[in-house]
Amino acid sequence: MDAFSGQTPTFEIAQISNQDIAIEMLKLMRSKDADLGFKDKLRQNIIFYIARDGKVKLLEYLVSEGVGVAEVDTHGQIPLFYAAREGHTETCRSLIANGTDVNHADVVKQTCLFYSAKSGHLDTCKALIELGAKHTHTDKKKQTALFWAKKSENPQLIEYFESLKNQKPTVAAPVIAKERTVSESKSNKKKKTREDQNTHIIWCIPMKAATRFK
Repeated sequence: MDAFSGQTPTFEIAQISNQDIAIEMLKLMRSKDADLGFKDKLRQNIIFYIARDGKVKLLEYLVSEGVGVAEVDTHGQIPLFYAAREGHTETCRSLIANGTDVNHADVVKQTCLFYSAKSGHLDTCKALIELGAKHTHTDKKKQTALFWAKKSENPQLIEYFESLKNQKPTVAAPVIAKERTVSESKSNKKKKTREDQNTHIIWCIPMKAATRFK
């Protein structure tokens, strides 16, 4: 274990660019009783890194092994925040399909939509809202994601959020979360489906301290 970060070798493996190789190495670690859901000093498991890098295949493998996709770190954030910030739309979809709350708020009451908006990711913002993200949600400063969309200086994104103000509220289609039993995870691993003035947005990059934008 790394004394500074509190991370095990599985964290390094999760950041290998080749997902197939990473999966095989994690399987080997698993066979030696490694804890794939281990959390570092930021209370982040390897799903945070995988979400940041947009590795859907690797994400699905870890989900099949029972690794949590909605763990909360020291900033009150979950892996979905990292996928949204980096514009990994399909990763966001996978996380939400596997039970992640798209409206989870961090310590400053901001959701993943705020982070995607700040980064100027139009497609990801659209997908998040289609999946139930509330664009009217306000943070501790009473700002909505529109405020951050304007900070992105992406005219198409700003136009999109502005257009939402004139729409009547709609009920998002329910997301069918995938549920897995312990026996499925440990034996046959089969999947089963059921049902700023000053800003306070925290940008957390795994292995680094949170940074505040001003």
